Order: sequence, then C-alpha cells, then structure tokens
Amino acid sequence: MIEGLIGNNILLFFTQGAHFLLLTLFSIKLLSQPRIRIKLFLGLMLTFWVLLHVKDLMIYHNEVVISQEHLNWITMTDQLTIPFCVIFQMEVIHPKWLNWTKTMIAISPFVLLFVIYNIAPSSVIVYLSLALTIAYALFIVIYTAIQCNKMPRNYPNRRAAFILVNSLVVGFFAWVLSCVLYQPMSDIVYYIVSGMAWAVIFYTIENIYTEQQLVEEPDFVAENSTPVHEYPFADSFSQLMEVEQAYLNPEISIAEVARQIGTNRSYLSDFLNHSCNSSFVDYVNNLRLEYAENLMRNDMTLSIEAMAILSGFNSLSTFRRAFNKKYGVTPSKYRQNLYKATKQ
Repeated sequence: MIEGLIGNNILLFFTQGAHFLLLTLFSIKLLSQPRIRIKLFLGLMLTFWVLLHVKDLMIYHNEVVISQEHLNWITMTDQLTIPFCVIFQMEVIHPKWLNWTKTMIAISPFVLLFVIYNIAPSSVIVYLSLALTIAYALFIVIYTAIQCNKMPRNYPNRRAAFILVNSLVVGFFAWVLSCVLYQPMSDIVYYIVSGMAWAVIFYTIENIYTEQQLVEEPDFVAENSTPVHEYPFADSFSQLMEVEQAYLNPEISIAEVARQIGTNRSYLSDFLNHSCNSSFVDYVNNLRLEYAENLMRNDMTLSIEAMAILSGFNSLSTFRRAFNKKYGVTPSKYRQNLYKATKQ
C-alpha cells in the first residue's frame, strides 16, 4: 500500500513537471509571435497557467498538509483560468473581439468572489464560484455550437472553434475530476489529459493561423497601433463587390466575402478599416445606397420599398435610416427633390 502511494507520488511529480515544461514551451513559442493577436493571448494565458503550476509544485514539494480551507483557496485560484478560456474562445469565433475592457468584465466575477473568500472564508462563496464556473463552461459550449453552425463549413475559424471548445471541455472535466477526488491518481489523469488537450489547442492555433498567414497588429497590447499592411486580395474584393455587385445579396456577410476572396474575416476587416476607413457594414450599405440612388434617378415610379429590396436591404426601416444618414433626407424627400429638379 505504501509502495503504491510512493509510486503514485513519483508519477504525479513526473506528470506535473512534464505538464509544466510543455506549457512553458508552448507559451514561449506563442509569445515569440506577438503580431498575431490570437497567439499572443494564448501565450499570455498559458503563462498564467504556468504560474499556477509553480504554486502547485511548491505545495507538493514542501509536502504541506492541506486543510479544507486551503483546498478551497487552491480551487478558486485555479478557477480564475475559466474566464480566460472563455474569452480566448470568443476571440477565435469573433476575431478582434478581445480588448482589455471585455477581459476585465469577464474575469471580474471570479476575482470578486476570490477576494470575498479571502476576507471572509465561506463554503457559500466556494459554491457560487463553482456555479459560475459551470455557467461559463456551458455558455461557451452552447455559443460555439450556435456560431459554428452559422459559419461556412470550410471557414478556418469554424474548424478552430470546434476543435478548441472540445479540447477545453475534455480538459475541464479532467480538472473537475481531480478537484472532486483529490487523489494522486486523479491529478495524474488530469495532467495527462490536460497536456494532450493543450497540445491539440497549440497545434490547431499554430497550424491554422500560420496557414492563413495572418498579419495583425497586437490590439490586445496596443489598440491604437496602425501598421501598414499589404492586401493581396484587394483586387478580388473590388471585383466581387463593385463588378459582380455581391452587396445586392441581402444575406451577405463578412465571413462569406472573406471566404470567397481567400482570406479571413479579421484580415478583411483590417483592410476596410485602414484602406477604406470603413467597417464592412458601412461599406456595403454605402454601395447599396449608391445603387438605390441610381435606381431612383432612372425610374421615379419605383416604390421606396421595391427600391430597398432591389438594393439589397433586408427591411424598409433599415433602408430609410441608412439613406437619411448618407443623404440627409428621407428617400421620399430625395425623390421629390429629384423630380422638382427635372421639371425646372
């Protein structure tokens, strides 16, 4: 019995050390590519994970007798990783979604509960933190499933989001198991499963984002930086939008346009922001309004509703709002002015 315990402890030290070294190497590799924001954030997140490892190694190495209160403190400390996993997945689903404000909002409930527990330890706080952890995990799984269903099947971010959320879920369940049982063997299983999950995540990010050759400014670090980019898809984008008039499709999306011109949503958004000084929605609406204005000049008998539909707008109210914003008057008033000008 004693020999088995010693053997488990040796194996635990080995697997934990291997896990520590693996995450350290991953974080160093990712942080060496700071211009790609998704890699930068994953590297920072893994660095935080490595620091948690240092805490665990100190506890095991010193053979500290852990009370229930200390165990709760350790668990709540580890739970601080959950919101980082969630916002990391959100960044994969919605490139350039991440910023400091959203990060602080996401982690603040966990930090608040952690602070409260340190001031006034209570099992209620621990249960609230656990419930919050489960809620975050369920949210990101459900949200990822919904968003992946909306993405084109061959869109790289769809594949990345699907792989990552499944890897995170597997690692999460292994962590829950180790927290519930709190035995050397359960921790060994966690480190092995978690190491495999992080290896899959690292390989996915490294492979997909290198293949796409993403060149992005590190908005997470300096949101106001505006580096100069080259956009090899610019001609294809111009052909698709201005010649083929893809903007007339009311279901058009930035993800679909990016797929058709051979880039990704984040890179296309970057191109529009820096080269056209416009968001995708504003760019498309501007083309639609120019088309509608041309329809109005050529056929003044056409109804405003028909004009909106032919121009690619989903609703009459959206058309009127966008038209008034661009031309300063409603479509009806604009047509009246055109009619008066032709009569003079």
